[in-house]
Amino acid sequence: MKFTTCYLLKRIVAGQLRSHLSLHYVLQPLKSVFSPAHSTETELVKVSNDILCSCDQGSLCLLVNLDFSAAFDTVNHAILLHLLSSFIYLSGIALIWFKSYLTNHLHFISASRFSSRPRPVTCGVPQVSTLDHLLFLIYMLPLDDVNHRHGVNLHIYLDETQIYFAFSSTNSRSASVLSVCLADIKAWMSVNFLQLNVDKVEAILLGSRQHLHSCRSKLLNLPGLSLRLTEPERNFGVRFDSQLSFLPHIRSLTRSIFFHLCHIAHLRPYLILNATEILVHAIVTSRLDYSNTLLTGLPSSTIHKTQLIQNSAARILTQTKLHIHISPVLARLHWLPITERIDFKILTLAFKSIHSLAPAYLSSPQSTIHRLRSTGTNLLLIPHTPHPTIGGCAFSNYAPKLWNTVPQTLHLAPSLPFFKSR
Repeated sequence: MKFTTCYLLKRIVAGQLRSHLSLHYVLQPLKSVFSPAHSTETELVKVSNDILCSCDQGSLCLLVNLDFSAAFDTVNHAILLHLLSSFIYLSGIALIWFKSYLTNHLHFISASRFSSRPRPVTCGVPQVSTLDHLLFLIYMLPLDDVNHRHGVNLHIYLDETQIYFAFSSTNSRSASVLSVCLADIKAWMSVNFLQLNVDKVEAILLGSRQHLHSCRSKLLNLPGLSLRLTEPERNFGVRFDSQLSFLPHIRSLTRSIFFHLCHIAHLRPYLILNATEILVHAIVTSRLDYSNTLLTGLPSSTIHKTQLIQNSAARILTQTKLHIHISPVLARLHWLPITERIDFKILTLAFKSIHSLAPAYLSSPQSTIHRLRSTGTNLLLIPHTPHPTIGGCAFSNYAPKLWNTVPQTLHLAPSLPFFKSR
């Protein structure tokens, strides 16, 4: 009962703190965790869109994933309370409550019949509740100022922090700017008792094949810091390659899902239809749908590899023979083919962006989609792309094109469920 009461109290405080942060717009819009309509997928859409738009303008982009050592365990209570007071503007009883929540705790180690002497807990927040995650994000607030000073993009999801930096291959100052930025990040972390695990910091250079060939050797060693360039780089479960073709991701995805499909096929004679369908959706469909918004504009030969997965899953579920055409089977199951599932997800996200149901970083005109200024129209402005094979794959370009092909009656849909059902 005591644990349940404490858990409920944390949820209530977290809800009030989140409302306070939203009301005063304290947390930057690039903090995705525990915010309505925010997810790892929307973050990936934002990051990939920015990278593709930069590459479309002839720039290169360096994506760096920062690795913290025991980030939640090293949060200093005194610094966090200062941030709650000065950045979040908490005072009075609210600030006293957080001070009571963070301080006056003891910890000890017990093994068999022996216990160590109790010691006061002076740092760290747990990772078991929404409140603790919000406190960690508040602790990371000043880091955004460091990146703004150097013109580097920052995105944080829990303790997963990534920065990406667009530059021209002919700009000799790019390496020094990035080096100074990373040095400032390390200095800030040192002051705030956070440790950057330099050995696990991974980076990937993205751009067109020509620009990558001419610039790859210049970024292996930055002044005062060596970056380990990796390819592909795993980013929230998606494998990013240097040209954002997502071929390594699709290869890994198909190999993993086909492995599980073989096991489902062996179990199929012993399972009823409903149980098999649940199993297929849990293992196959969910993984095919995750981050499929990143696969826009890819060649049909690439998408066909994922379509083969869906076809195999449908055959196993319905016990359909190989010589029978799969399209009627998919229609009977009400499964959209892969390309249409991607377009459906893109249109849904576009509808959310237009009606302020998506994260702010997907709704702003600078980053994604916005309406045409002509009156009486529900069409979206399609940005100019110098290289359609690159910029045409970005969400800010593909989504408006797709939206403008939808009938006007759907543009005026009164709600998201109505839009999706039609």
